[in-house]
Amino acid sequence: MLEAPVNPAASGPPGEPQAGRVRPSVVVECGRLAVSPGGEARMSVRITNLSRVVDTYRVTIVGDSLAFAAAEPADVALFPGADGESTIVFRPPAGTRFAGLVPVPAG
Repeated sequence: MLEAPVNPAASGPPGEPQAGRVRPSVVVECGRLAVSPGGEARMSVRITNLSRVVDTYRVTIVGDSLAFAAAEPADVALFPGADGESTIVFRPPAGTRFAGLVPVPAG
């Protein structure tokens, strides 16, 4: 999940979307990864700031992956028209009995 902006001064009152806000472009490198307990897998997320202002975007992990995944870096600051990258790192602990597909929502 991608949240924007991180800077509260740029977003207006909490919980209210800013009028005319332009969503960033988000491209996930791949839709499917395999990782074994005790192992590590990485997924690249490319973010493009389509607005006309400098903004910081926060990449957040949600759902079943929350316990063993992290975004590196979690915050990506971008000038207008610029793009940046965050890497989602999945590290399920050894001994974990986790199996199946876990969707990776973007947006």
